[in-house]
Parts: sequence; C-alpha cells; structure tokens
Amino acid sequence: MKRKVDEAIPRLTPYEFSKDFPPRNIGRDEAATARWFVEVFGAQPLLPEDPTMTRRERHLYTLSASQYISMRRDGKITCEEYSSALVKRARYYRLYNQWIYSSYDLFDKLIAGAMELDALAASKGVETLAPLYGLPIPMKGTAAVIDYPSGSGSGVLSGYTPVKNSALTRLIIDKRGLIFGCTNVPEFAAS
Repeated sequence: MKRKVDEAIPRLTPYEFSKDFPPRNIGRDEAATARWFVEVFGAQPLLPEDPTMTRRERHLYTLSASQYISMRRDGKITCEEYSSALVKRARYYRLYNQWIYSSYDLFDKLIAGAMELDALAASKGVETLAPLYGLPIPMKGTAAVIDYPSGSGSGVLSGYTPVKNSALTRLIIDKRGLIFGCTNVPEFAAS
C-alpha cells in the first residue's frame, strides 16, 4: 500500500532529541548556536586523576587486550572486576564526550553481561569464555547495537535503536566479548 506524502510513518523506536545537537529553541540563531557549542563542546580542563581510583584499578587501566585475556585465563581477574573498573573510569571522564550520551546510563548492561560470563566460567570452566574471555569492546556509533542507541552522529537518527545487531556486533558477542557502549562519531563517520 502506498503512503500519502504527508502521512506519518511509525517509528520502531521512540525519538529522543539528542543532547549532542543544539536545542530546538535556538532555531537558526547562529550566535545562540555558537554559544551553545562552546558551552557544551568547548575545551574542557583536564580532570585530576580520579581520587577514588585504587592501585589495582590503575593497573587494570593499563592492560592491553592480550594482557587482560591472559589474566582472565589464569584466574587473576574476573570479567566483572575489569568491566566495573572501565565503567567507573568512563563515568568519571564523562565530560570529555567520548561515548554517546545514552551509553553512560546503560553501562550496567556491560557489568551484568560480565557477571553472566563469570558465572559461566565458574560452572563450565574458564575456557568456555574463549576466545575473547569477556573482553569489553567499545563500538563506534555507526555500528548496529541493539543494547545501545546511537544514530551514526546524525540528528535525524539520534536515539535510534537498531532492530538487530550488526554482523560485527554479533561476532563479538558470539566469541564471548562484551559490548562496551557506543562511542561518538562525526555525522555518518564522514570526516
């Protein structure tokens, strides 16, 4: 059936105007838009090191992927401990805008997934987590990830939640990796 041009097409996900774009009330006021941009995205002073960071967390932040996997296989770290440390750091440095704004509120999904993998390792052995062993992997905002709305850096797609994961997202999950939110990208990653 053909739709009329002015007939609304139902969205699969609710539209939420992105906090990464100027508020609608600014309209085409270039001066107001410029002020908003400086206020939201202007250079931020460096934050001091997180005063609640432990020596152990400081060490975990320096691990490469292969070092984490080696420690996980050897039982020197859990998926939950590593994921929790990375989430803590991401939330502390939130003002640097590296994650899509909605990811911060959804990071508990990462920790829950890490706990599930730890339970699987406890019941069936750590090798059931191979080959990624619960490694948290951030996805670009252009990837389809059903747990993290993104929108490819486009205001039109802001807050879009895919109906299925991309092939890469699915592969990471199938290989026992954990999706660590979606990172910000310029519009359609075109720069």
